[in-house]
Amino acid sequence: MTTATFVSDGDVDHPTVGVMTLNAYRGLETVTLTFPFDTAIPITKFNPVTYEYIPRIPSDLDLNDPITASYTYEDQGFALEYSTVPPDGEEIRGNLEIAISEYNTASKTVTGTFKFNAKYTGESELANDNVNFQQGAFYHIAFQ
Repeated sequence: MTTATFVSDGDVDHPTVGVMTLNAYRGLETVTLTFPFDTAIPITKFNPVTYEYIPRIPSDLDLNDPITASYTYEDQGFALEYSTVPPDGEEIRGNLEIAISEYNTASKTVTGTFKFNAKYTGESELANDNVNFQQGAFYHIAFQ
């Protein structure tokens, strides 16, 4: 199951500008993608929009950047969490690309692909250091 939400930035002059969040659930796993979005821009396979979070040096990092990805595995109180967003004062946590290939203004659905590398945010020495998604896709996800 996948859900999507759009939250306007609150600018009365630009109510179509805000942040889109996609949450994909499969069993005990959740993937969350967050990226800036403008519902007034027509997006088609001939006019796609790509968002990237690929900081190259620490000074490139903007903690207010809404382009993020996370992966969580949760089972009976045990959780593994991975994120592209670094905790305060820590090193860069990965990279992310989200490509929107269609936004249907009539049905308010979004279609696209994603790939990301995210770092483990916990302290367990048994967890893998990172998680990697290379061919993620979402198709006609309705949002509110």
